Amino acid sequence: MSLLIRNLRLAHGKRLVLDNLSLEPIEPGAMVAVLGPNGVGKSTLIRALAGMQKATGEARLGDQALLGIAPWRQRARVGYLPQHLPQATSLLAYELLQGACRARGAAGDTDARISAVLSRLGIESLALRRLSELSGGQRQLVGLAQVLVSEPRLLLLDEPTSALDLRWQLRVLQVVRELTQEQGGIAIVACHDLNLALRHCDRLLLLAPGGHYRLGTADQVLDADWLRLAYGVEARIELCSAGWPLVLADRAVTG
Repeated sequence: MSLLIRNLRLAHGKRLVLDNLSLEPIEPGAMVAVLGPNGVGKSTLIRALAGMQKATGEARLGDQALLGIAPWRQRARVGYLPQHLPQATSLLAYELLQGACRARGAAGDTDARISAVLSRLGIESLALRRLSELSGGQRQLVGLAQVLVSEPRLLLLDEPTSALDLRWQLRVLQVVRELTQEQGGIAIVACHDLNLALRHCDRLLLLAPGGHYRLGTADQVLDADWLRLAYGVEARIELCSAGWPLVLADRAVTG
C-alpha cells in the first residue's frame, strides 16, 4: 500500500511550519529521508503522520487515513520512533519488546519475533540487560527494535542514529532498508546526515525555510542552489571512489 500526502498543513504552536505539502505517492519498499535544517519541520511531519501532531490536509496509507487518528489505533500498521530515547527504567530490554508485541497485537511466536529482530540488529547481548544499565546509544538501538518487532507497514523514524557511533549508524540504516524492502513497507527517516541519507535512502524529501520542498532521487533534489537555500552553505556534490554521491560543504553563507 502506498503513502499519499496532499495539501498537508502543519503548525508548531502559532508558527506555520509546512503549508500545502503535496507529494507523489510513495510506493511500498521505499525508504525516504526527510532532510533540512533545524526547525524546518522534519520532526513535526513525522509526528503528524504518527498521529502525535495536529495537521490538516490528507495523509493516507493505502485506503486508511493517518491524520487525526489516535496513535494507539495505528500501532498495528505504523511504527514510530521519537527523537527521545526510551526511559532508563528497570525493565529488561526483552520485556520492553514483549510489551510492544502485546500492545500491537503481533501475531505468531512472540519470542521468535523478538529474537529475530535482536539478531538482525546485532544486539542479542542487550536482551537481558535493564534499560537503566544501557548507554544512550544502546537504548536507541533497543527503541528501534521495539518499533521493528511488530513489522509495521509504515516506519516513522525521527533521527534514529543520533546517539550512535559510525558503525552503528551504518548498520541501523542498512537493516531498516533491508527490512523495508523484504516486508514491502515504507520507511520515512528524518536525519541530519546528508551522506548517510544518500547512501541508504531511495528518495529524499528536502525541506527548506519558507515552505519550499523537493521530493525525488538525489539527482533530482540536491544541487548547489538548493543546498544554499535549505542550509545556507556553499556546497557541491561529487562521486566517491565507490560511485556514491557525497555532499561536500565548503563554507557557511553569511548574510
